Amino acid sequence: MAELNKEQYEINQRTNNSHFDTRIIGSNQKLTELVDLIEKIADTPINVLITGESGTGKELAARLIHDNSSRCDKPFVDLNCAALPESLLESELFGIEKGVATGVEKREGII
Repeated sequence: MAELNKEQYEINQRTNNSHFDTRIIGSNQKLTELVDLIEKIADTPINVLITGESGTGKELAARLIHDNSSRCDKPFVDLNCAALPESLLESELFGIEKGVATGVEKREGII
């Protein structure tokens, strides 16, 4: 776990999360509730759907879940689905077989 800076350490001490690497600076009630929820689910074998407006920290929350889980030694793959055309999303995620269309070669997906 990365060494915490002084401000993070003090915040973690106030929220009793001294063992949990948050990388989130702040102490309002909603943020504290979010960090508590992330801590509870980080090391569980469940799927998590993170939704929210642009710029609200969805990727940061996903990275916190990953980095504080037993899967932290595995790669973290982030994918901006909104940046992919709908027609390519399935093949990007799951791959595609050779010959499905003219000139298409087999390609592994990221999942």
